[in-house]
Amino acid sequence: MLGDQMRLTQILFHLVGNAIKFTEKGFVLLMVGITNRDSKTVGLHFSVADSGIGIPEELKAQIFEPFAASLSRTSRQFHGTLGLTIAFHLVKLHNSHLNFNSEEGIGTKFEFDLSYPVTTMPEVVESPKAISAISGMRVLVVEDEKLNILVLKKYWLIGA
Repeated sequence: MLGDQMRLTQILFHLVGNAIKFTEKGFVLLMVGITNRDSKTVGLHFSVADSGIGIPEELKAQIFEPFAASLSRTSRQFHGTLGLTIAFHLVKLHNSHLNFNSEEGIGTKFEFDLSYPVTTMPEVVESPKAISAISGMRVLVVEDEKLNILVLKKYWLIGA
């Protein structure tokens, strides 16, 4: 498939990060499924669900508006964050729509569909020369978001 990997990563980063932020106990679930497939395109359905605090009914209409969270409650009390606004607009750039269902005290589920063209491009393989050029280097990473720290520890050179 050929698509905008950076934008998709940002969408999922914001939705999953938001779900983690507002779920003290329970679950956060990311699901991806194929909705349709032919020789030219693949349709994917993305879903991010959590058992967190949910979104109050009176705030659902403004959930994707930037800084709406600060109007009546602190952003820690419900899902209204700038990250949702960003995810909403990035999904829109893919000619799709970010939908959600939420019940206060029960949890929230965000869903969207994307379609990608199928490509026959060869797989990109990293050059061993490029990897050896940076091996042994030390990198200082300064980060205060717990989710980012977890990702860095798990997938990159921190602690190695």
